[in-house]
Amino acid sequence: MLAGAIGCLSATERDLLRNRTQQDRFQDACILTFLNRALDFRQGYRVGSCVPDVQAVHGTFGPLPWWNVIVQTEEETEAARAALGEGVLPIGFERDPGHAHRLLLVCRKPRTESLGMRAHFTFDLENPAHACELLLLARRSGVPIDLYAHSRNDQDEWEVESTHLGTLYAPIGQELADLITEAATDALNRAFPGARDCDHDRYEGVEVLAEALRLLPPAQVEHFSSGRRITASSHRDIEGGIVALSTDPPVTLSGFSRGICKVQQAGDSHGPRTRTLLPPPRTTGFVYVQRNPAFPSMLKIGYSDRLAEDRAKELSRTSVPFPFEVLFRAISSRPEDVERSVHRLLTAQRVSAEREFFNVDLETAIEAIRHCQGEATGITTWEPIPVIHRLRAGDRVVLPLKGGQLFTLTAYPHLLSSSADVLDFWQAHADGDLLEIHATRDPGHVAGISDNDPGADEDPVPFLDRDGTAQNGMLLGRERMVAGDRLIWFSDEKGPADARGVVFEADAFCQVTYRTSAPKQGPLGIPLLLNHLDRDIPDSLGAHIRDVLALDPPGLGSPQPSRR
Repeated sequence: MLAGAIGCLSATERDLLRNRTQQDRFQDACILTFLNRALDFRQGYRVGSCVPDVQAVHGTFGPLPWWNVIVQTEEETEAARAALGEGVLPIGFERDPGHAHRLLLVCRKPRTESLGMRAHFTFDLENPAHACELLLLARRSGVPIDLYAHSRNDQDEWEVESTHLGTLYAPIGQELADLITEAATDALNRAFPGARDCDHDRYEGVEVLAEALRLLPPAQVEHFSSGRRITASSHRDIEGGIVALSTDPPVTLSGFSRGICKVQQAGDSHGPRTRTLLPPPRTTGFVYVQRNPAFPSMLKIGYSDRLAEDRAKELSRTSVPFPFEVLFRAISSRPEDVERSVHRLLTAQRVSAEREFFNVDLETAIEAIRHCQGEATGITTWEPIPVIHRLRAGDRVVLPLKGGQLFTLTAYPHLLSSSADVLDFWQAHADGDLLEIHATRDPGHVAGISDNDPGADEDPVPFLDRDGTAQNGMLLGRERMVAGDRLIWFSDEKGPADARGVVFEADAFCQVTYRTSAPKQGPLGIPLLLNHLDRDIPDSLGAHIRDVLALDPPGLGSPQPSRR
């Protein structure tokens, strides 16, 4: 009966009832602060409305994200009317290559039998209002977009006539919601250090954020043809824009899910991410980015259980004039899941629903892959302590890390020891670093720097291709585990009260390697190694260590991961 009642709740209601982490509460407080500021501005606004010289404006209408697209030419107007009739693809993202702190959200209707349209909206992550707006946006399942046609009055060149063409509803996928939430939260944490871990007034929000928002020059954008006035947060010098797609090859929209001409239904929102914890992965594969010189503006993003170059050679035997070249590859424990997530995240830039080609730059593709890899195989996808994940001979595990995550290695000092000891602490130093574990029956295949093993400072797999040209990141740690050792993976990124720990147990000899593509340097200019800690051991990690030390000895009835 209770389950039936819960099933009748909307996503918004379920989100309100769930347990919230410290990070969730910080995000809630930031959104509240932002909405209070927007409400104060609307109530106190006394002067005429302002229309900026941009064609794509993001803002809020009351408590809802609401965007404007303004078309000016006949071709743009034709494309906008086609978008209203056919719908648009889910919103995508890009980075501004000239400004690392800017995030572009992209709305696109591909060219079909009618003209296509592409609009981009620019968010400045150094602007706290834009970061809060992204948090609010991620809670919704989509955003309404009013389309307007502007034309000059023949009698008065300074008078602009505005016609409301209609309202589109552009959907936001879960992958994009996760990405913009992470980007916005990181930006707010950088802007207001320590604010996340404070208790904020449930009605007033975050005081330091409120003060920062008061210093921003917001502007209202009103189009009298619709009567709708949105509040835009400091849009100046950050231009969005649109372009009509008239030269792209026509495609069909039948294979795409898309938004249509409607207004968002009340209560539509993204609920909390519900993760289905899959059986732990035990093999690895690659998610790759390839390009063919015949169509240099497009990138192919796929996955393979083999080397990426082998897949490229296979594809080059098809009806293409030139061989494919591999631009990037990422090793993953769940490459197929990562690939699917990337395809959903980049739907707005997908060339065709039936093809794995995307009109994106390489940096955007790499960011999408790394983000989706963390979502598919990161620490939240593994069942936490007290469940033990056993590593048996032949298993290969790739753990995508975030900077600041910690590892604790425990072991029984002697065969007859009654309790385990803590042997070592390790730390990840950058987002996107990888910890790889390879279990084997052969002790000659493992070596540890901390154990002074011969050859431990040599990289066992320095390249990811046969030609020895694709470097396998920078090796900054190589350690070994033996049967009975346990490794605790720890993260407190959501706050000390919501720290998470996952424990692995070696049932064989295990080679552990730590790699990075973005080495962090210490005070002496030397890259930080795996066993170099630049943060204190938190009390919450100590609690997880005590929980693991209290578990049954290896192989004696320890809890197992559920198989769902």
